[in-house]
Amino acid sequence: MATPTYQIFAIKYAHVGRKAWGNFVDGDPHEDWDMPLDYYVWAVVGDGRTFVVDTGFDAPMAKKRDRKIVHPVEQGLEAVGIRHADVKDVVITHMHYDHCGNGALFPNARFHMQDTEMEYVTGRCMCHHQINHAFEPEDVSRMVYRVFAGHVVLGVRVVREQPDVVAGREPGHTLAHFIHHAPRKVLRLTAPVMSARLHLTARAASARKLPELPRRFTIQAPAFALTGGDRVRVFF
Repeated sequence: MATPTYQIFAIKYAHVGRKAWGNFVDGDPHEDWDMPLDYYVWAVVGDGRTFVVDTGFDAPMAKKRDRKIVHPVEQGLEAVGIRHADVKDVVITHMHYDHCGNGALFPNARFHMQDTEMEYVTGRCMCHHQINHAFEPEDVSRMVYRVFAGHVVLGVRVVREQPDVVAGREPGHTLAHFIHHAPRKVLRLTAPVMSARLHLTARAASARKLPELPRRFTIQAPAFALTGGDRVRVFF
């Protein structure tokens, strides 16, 4: 049986300009050089299926958090031929505001996420501002309502009987951060497990020695391992 071919679309929808220290938990004010961030959602298309990975945030959230929407998520999806209302599967890598917003965009989708992440965002960790500031109560409560409505699959590995599209837990960015990959050496999409090269280079050297890591193709926001011959199309 031939391995299905998938296209991976990286769709930029927002941007923020800020200094380097703002991108780190232990930010040092002396790191005052520019280090802007771009925000993406992802679409995995192939074998007759479409999976949207993360849902981004909308204009009101951009205004609240002083971000700039460059293209609304629905427009970015339409640019690659995906109607948001037709999407049946959405993978939520984690519940930070910039990954699980846009609550009205996918009315017919089933959402895939880790049950440990749901426990995390409704548990004791959210009592601490240093952690909870990256989450929005409305996003969390909306996901809880989806659970009660039967629209959420928790703790899955194979995404809805699609053996070539696998999701698994890779904690670090949050307690139950979800990764999304195809097992037959196609692509491993980890969203923001590693947000910038400085997480692994200059700052890592001053913090602690990291274990040997596989070679990675890195862009500003998400990071993922990519094997030869595969292509990622980025839409700005």
